[in-house]
Amino acid sequence: MQIKYEREKYGHILANWGVIRQSFVERHGLKDKDLDVLLYFYGTEEGYFRYEDFLLYRRAFPHFRNRFKSYMKNGWFTHYRRTSPGKCAIFTLSRKGSNAIGHLYMQLFEDIPIRYHTAHLSRAGNPMPLH
Repeated sequence: MQIKYEREKYGHILANWGVIRQSFVERHGLKDKDLDVLLYFYGTEEGYFRYEDFLLYRRAFPHFRNRFKSYMKNGWFTHYRRTSPGKCAIFTLSRKGSNAIGHLYMQLFEDIPIRYHTAHLSRAGNPMPLH
């Protein structure tokens, strides 16, 4: 019953997932697995996590390399609380990460229009629709 209501309210939200995902990774210069990481940590309890949580996530995906430092360096993660005596560091998605994922969700729920073209497909400068 709940699924039927959600479908009536939002349509089939995953119908555009491929286009939204591809647009996101191209725009931000990421890979699909990086998007998976950002979505996972966006959804963590209250948005906070420890480095050990990242390692636990990484262990679930053996092909996933430890990219924590690159997420910090590129501004996707930030410190919520730095390490202090008796307390471990707490991290959260940065404003950049939260805004990017929030934008992705707004596209998914059709609150903002979805871009159906990519610059590299259009050689003459005119966007070509994908559907």
